[in-house]
Amino acid sequence: MYSRRLKTGYFILEGLNSAATVYYLYYVYFYMEKVFHFGNKANLCLAALNGGTYALLAWGGGRFAQRFGYFTALKIGFGIMAGALAVGSQLHTAAGEIFVAVAVVAGMCFTWPTLEALVSEGESRAGLQQMVGIYNAIWAGTGAVAYFTGGAMLDRLGLRSLFYVPMALLIAELALTFWLADRVRRIRDRSGGLGPSQADLDGTAIPAAAIPPAEIHPQSPARKRSFLRMAWLANPFSYIGMNTVIALMPGIARRLDLSTTLAGFWGSVWCFARVGTFPSVPIMNETTASLAITVEGMEVVERWRKQGCWE
Repeated sequence: MYSRRLKTGYFILEGLNSAATVYYLYYVYFYMEKVFHFGNKANLCLAALNGGTYALLAWGGGRFAQRFGYFTALKIGFGIMAGALAVGSQLHTAAGEIFVAVAVVAGMCFTWPTLEALVSEGESRAGLQQMVGIYNAIWAGTGAVAYFTGGAMLDRLGLRSLFYVPMALLIAELALTFWLADRVRRIRDRSGGLGPSQADLDGTAIPAAAIPPAEIHPQSPARKRSFLRMAWLANPFSYIGMNTVIALMPGIARRLDLSTTLAGFWGSVWCFARVGTFPSVPIMNETTASLAITVEGMEVVERWRKQGCWE
């Protein structure tokens, strides 16, 4: 059962990647505040720069993976991220750390589209729903744990742990990627060139005839198009809302007199709530969660704006 075993490895990569990116990208704002005295506006500008970088490069990262290979893209992505963090751990200027943050995001653009493609490849419609559900639960769950523990990490291990801990996770990801690539190569050699990610290689594919009609066509085409339009609208705004709140967390913690540890505990509540939404909505659950987070997140941001948290 090579396909499922390989996908277990892909899910481990995903979980490590989620933890590494959350440890760094959610807490870099605390680092910039403490070391370079960034206020809310400066942190929001950094968040906008990171978001714009991802929006511009993520599509290209996915295209690169399609053209040159999934494992090549992962190696480049993890390598860029780990290298940028290694450089960042030795810098002492705000401009340098901003460049490091952008470089980490640029490297990340090679990883997330590729990981999602790897876990989805070769699946039937029913298998795809299952894989996407597991994928969502893993990145959300490991991200929530990382956010919960990240503040305590900075308080206990020091501010430079912002670089060293994610870098260690990324080095582990690189090592696992090389091992998985070698495993895939060996399986292809034994199977006469067939890709081991094909679900029917190990008999795990579900024939289309075995899928009930209701599962093949759960909604009318018109309803599907409407729901997809909602997804396309909700996802960008949900991430704008979430990353706005994340960038404001140092200022909020300062106003509420919270330590970085307590800010991580408090701020991770919505991350754990997001994890709980995925099992409750088996189909298109990420979109539904995004719709809820968009509405609630924007309300929270507006309430904080009125209370002066932008200053």
